[in-house]
Amino acid sequence: MPSAVRLLPAVALMALLVACQDPTPEPVTPPTPTQSPTRATPVPVSEGIAEEYQALAETLTEIMGVAPDAIGPAAAEGMLQVRWGTNFAYLPEGGSHVVFGDMIDLRTGEQITEASRKAMRLAALARVEDSIEFLPKSPRHVVTVFTDIDCGYCRKMHSELADYLAEDIGIRYVFYPRSGPGTESFRKAEAVWCSSDRKKALTEAKQGAAMKGDSSCANPVLADYQLGQELGLRGTPMIVLPDGEIINGYVPAASLAAQLATADQAEG
Repeated sequence: MPSAVRLLPAVALMALLVACQDPTPEPVTPPTPTQSPTRATPVPVSEGIAEEYQALAETLTEIMGVAPDAIGPAAAEGMLQVRWGTNFAYLPEGGSHVVFGDMIDLRTGEQITEASRKAMRLAALARVEDSIEFLPKSPRHVVTVFTDIDCGYCRKMHSELADYLAEDIGIRYVFYPRSGPGTESFRKAEAVWCSSDRKKALTEAKQGAAMKGDSSCANPVLADYQLGQELGLRGTPMIVLPDGEIINGYVPAASLAAQLATADQAEG
């Protein structure tokens, strides 16, 4: 077994130690078949699936109880890839069995499914129109960070903002108050957005200052929160790199810069 694969559980455990966990995480397991394929009220099939896959989409929707988000050819010849959120499944074209999991090219070691996840994340982040950005004069990289004002590791990361900027790393913040809508953390995020100086307000909020200003203006906090759930966020900060890879948890600036440099070299 490749050493990188053996290290994955340890890396995942380390990430949990430097992130504020979502107190009410969504289930991470793939959709499971319903007790009966016959449903009194059919679940609608997602729009945008090619006509040639509509029959398969309808079958999967009836069996799984959840409409797939996407269906298309997989990297392996003769196979199809189906996506529900961040969960992927594969089946032969015209086949009658489906398998959930990640596909890896044994010849090259390429993580094919993860590449699809990266593309999905970038497409989702492209929908974000409003964010709070802290940028160096000439950013070499800009990362997107899902942040919670009341998360200790988010506060630690922000307190070291100068270190990231010194590494020519820009920080693009989107909100993910882990406690959810209708809570004090959520209201604080809205108040930050509604302030006249969002950067200053965010910094002060992360330093523990009370956010007593208006929180009723039009703001992106709910949309950001829903986006985090769509991407399968489990804790904050969640850092999305320019290629769509995610880092779950706080990473010091020097380590993040090294990882970004390695990614640049890999891309050639």
